Amino acid sequence: MNCDEIKQIKILLEQWEDLLDNSHKKSCHNAKISYRNLNHKTQSPNNKPIIFDQDGYAKQTHIQAKLCSLLPDLKCIINAEPDINDYNWKIGDYLELYFNHYRIIIQKIRKFGINSEKK
Repeated sequence: MNCDEIKQIKILLEQWEDLLDNSHKKSCHNAKISYRNLNHKTQSPNNKPIIFDQDGYAKQTHIQAKLCSLLPDLKCIINAEPDINDYNWKIGDYLELYFNHYRIIIQKIRKFGINSEKK
């Protein structure tokens, strides 16, 4: 992996992290509008994540696709969805778990993906 690719990966990870922060806020806002509060319980009917910010989700999948093309060995990790759909969570807790799942992925890519490529 060359220096330009490493820079591109770092930029994409920063964009993804910023997007997660903004999408988390927007998701909380949208959930409050839909359910009046974040204490309402929810469970995915089809075992897929419940998306409260469609625009943010579309941007996230775009960033993930770019990262997968640069880090094909980490594709399964980059595209992993949180396994949180089998319980009747409060929406606020669900959103925390959902977004923290992806924040952990970003941390792991930074720690192992990029650093191991420089050696």
